[in-house]
Amino acid sequence: MCSRTFSAACASAFAMAAGLLPVHALDLDAPRPTPATWNLRLVSVTPELVHKEVFAHDPESGATAPLVPAELGNKLPRRGSSAVTRSGKLVFTTDRDRRSLQDPLLRLGEVTLQQESRTAIIVFAPVKDPAPGTKWAVAAVDDSPEHFSAGSMAAVNTSAVPVMLKLQDEKFESKPGAVSIIADPPKGRGGKAVEFRFFYQQNGELKISGAGV
Repeated sequence: MCSRTFSAACASAFAMAAGLLPVHALDLDAPRPTPATWNLRLVSVTPELVHKEVFAHDPESGATAPLVPAELGNKLPRRGSSAVTRSGKLVFTTDRDRRSLQDPLLRLGEVTLQQESRTAIIVFAPVKDPAPGTKWAVAAVDDSPEHFSAGSMAAVNTSAVPVMLKLQDEKFESKPGAVSIIADPPKGRGGKAVEFRFFYQQNGELKISGAGV
């Protein structure tokens, strides 16, 4: 398979960083950014989090902002769904109603989009000790061909500890919260994918947290 692939590290300790509003966001006279439309593909690293409909809310937009439902499953969809954000921040819930932003049973998590490509893969992963309003860790992978080219691999570390990805005999280290693009990952015979393993650090030792192909 020559398409782009990704993997997510699910170590024993998960965390999600909270963002702060920039200073100019408090200036009522400052011009507001123009809303941008993104193409998003949602994927979960666990079967515990699958939904037929997930809604991406811009917390700084009005209640009339258009919302397009997206399916969240364990397989990366070929096509994405559109989402509009003025600030770059999106909060994902399982309800179209904006009141779901304040409902911990409906709110899944949030992410800040910083890329200029307007296309991203949104990865959802469990959180060991979630903070209020943070049910799942959410990470964004720039899905543009210039950043995530065909044949490459994205390693997403949603944990709060460093992890190591091992592909055959090659090792790739990833810091907490980092998204690493492996431009030329090792391949098996006939170009087939090779087995990978994720390791995390605990008390100075590497322990395996997951594996796959």
